[in-house]
Amino acid sequence: MTGPAVARVDLPVPTPRLPIVVGNAKRLFADDWISSTAQPDPHSAPGEEAPEEPVLTAVMPWEKPCVLLYGAGMYDPKRDHDRFRMWYLCYTPKFNKDYSKRLEKSGRIAYATSRDGVQWKRPKLGIHQFPGSQDNNIVIPGPWGVASIHFDPRDPDPRRRYKAQVRYNGHRAYFSPDGIHWSEQGRMALSAYDRTTIHWHPTEGRWFASTKNWYKVSGEEDQRGRGYSESTDFLNWSPVTFMCGTSRASGEIVYGLEPFYYESLFLGFWDRYRHQPRGLLDVQLAVSHNGRHWTRPSDRAWIPLSPLPKGFKRVKSTRSPETGVDPFNPRVPWDYANNSASMLGPVRVGDELWIYYSGRSTDHRSRPHVGAIGLGTLRLDGFFSLNAGRKKARWSPALFGSRTPTSV
Repeated sequence: MTGPAVARVDLPVPTPRLPIVVGNAKRLFADDWISSTAQPDPHSAPGEEAPEEPVLTAVMPWEKPCVLLYGAGMYDPKRDHDRFRMWYLCYTPKFNKDYSKRLEKSGRIAYATSRDGVQWKRPKLGIHQFPGSQDNNIVIPGPWGVASIHFDPRDPDPRRRYKAQVRYNGHRAYFSPDGIHWSEQGRMALSAYDRTTIHWHPTEGRWFASTKNWYKVSGEEDQRGRGYSESTDFLNWSPVTFMCGTSRASGEIVYGLEPFYYESLFLGFWDRYRHQPRGLLDVQLAVSHNGRHWTRPSDRAWIPLSPLPKGFKRVKSTRSPETGVDPFNPRVPWDYANNSASMLGPVRVGDELWIYYSGRSTDHRSRPHVGAIGLGTLRLDGFFSLNAGRKKARWSPALFGSRTPTSV
C-alpha cells in the first residue's frame, strides 16, 4: 500500500523499550509487547452483555427513521439528573414514494440526558425550529452528517469549552460554552470524506483526525481506507497521510476507526465493512501505541451483529433491491446490519465500562437507514485476556515503578 509521503504517519512502527516500565498507568495484554509468545484475545464483546432492546430509538418527527451515535456519550457523576449526556445524529434523508431514489440529504444533531444511562430524556431546548415549533432537543440544525463532540477543559476560552466537528459539504467546526448553544466557526481545513472523526492525543497534546479517504494499492483499483491528520487549534489541519487499510483481496474495508486512549496505549473501534455478499458492517477492536500504526489482535467481531431470525425469507424490493432485507420488517433485529461505536470510546461507570453504540437494521446496500442506539457493558480493563496453553510463554522484562499491578 502506498500513500502520500508526508510527515508523521511515516515514522517507524513503534517497538517496546526494554525493560517495560510499569508505572501508574496499567498495561493491557493487548499485543506482543508484554509477551512475544502468548496470544491476546479480545474479551467478551459488550454486545453479548447488552440489553436486547436499544436505549434510544427514533420516535420524534425530527428523528425518524434513524438515530445514530455519530456524536458522543459522556458521564459525570458530579452532575444530577443529567449525569449521562448524549449528542446524536438524527439521520432523515428524503426519498421518493417507493424508496428507489434519494431526493435530499437531511439530518441534525440532537441532545439527550439521563440519570441512570438507560432511560433517556429529550429536553425541550427551544433553540431551533423544526417545522413550526421549537419544542425539540435539536442543538445543531441540519443538514449534517457524522459528528465528533468533545468537552475540552484545556482551552482557556470558556466559549470554546465544547467542540464539535460536523460534515456536510466539507467539515465544519462548532464551539459552545455548555454543549447546548453552538456557534459555527466555518469550514475546517481538513480534506476527508464522511466517517471522519476527531480525537485528542494526550501524550502529544494535539488533536488528530481519523479520516476516510481513498488510497492506491499497487496494481489494484483505488480503495477506501483511513488517513491521519493533526491540528493544534481544531480548525487548521496538516495534510492527510495514509494510516491503515486493507487489500481488495481481503474482501474488507476499514470503513471507520474511532481511537481512544486507555491507560497506556490507544485502542480503536475498527468498523469492518464487507460489501459481499450482504453488505454488513461490524466492529472489531484494534491496538496502537502511537495512534498511527494499528493492528487487530483478533479477526472476530467485538461488537457483533444480531443474526436474522430462523426461517427468515429474503424478499427483494425497492427498499432492498440487492440483499432482500427490508429495514422496516419488524422481524429484522435493530442491530442486524451495521454497528458503530461512540467516537469517544467507553465511559467509566464505577467498576464497569459502558459502551454506547449505533445499530441498524439497514445493510449498506438497502434504504432508508433505520437505526437506534444501544448499550453494552464490560468489566473495568476487560478488553483482553490471555489464554493459557501447553507451551511456555516468553515475557518481556518489566520494571515496576509503582505499586499499581499489571492488568489483564
